[in-house]
Amino acid sequence: MVQCGVKPNEVTFTSVLHACGHAGLVDVGLCLFNFMLRNHSGSIRTDHYTCMVDLLGRAGRLDEAYELIKIMTFEPSHGIWGALLGGCVIHENMELGELSAR
Repeated sequence: MVQCGVKPNEVTFTSVLHACGHAGLVDVGLCLFNFMLRNHSGSIRTDHYTCMVDLLGRAGRLDEAYELIKIMTFEPSHGIWGALLGGCVIHENMELGELSAR
């Protein structure tokens, strides 16, 4: 889209991040998220962080997911904590799972 001159919107970013999560394309999702931070920071919403935490959590990169939550500029939503909890369940991380459940 970008190469063709089409400007993606919030929904486009959410859809692609979500698809990356379900396809296991962690590095692609991270590249897209970093692109968003550099070029579309005003368009980043809670949904985008939720997708990234889910993406990292599914891949077992729970510490990275938690670090992302800690550096967010707004309070994490229940959905973000739920995404981290889901990754903790998959990868049996009780300590971080208990933290995210609280």
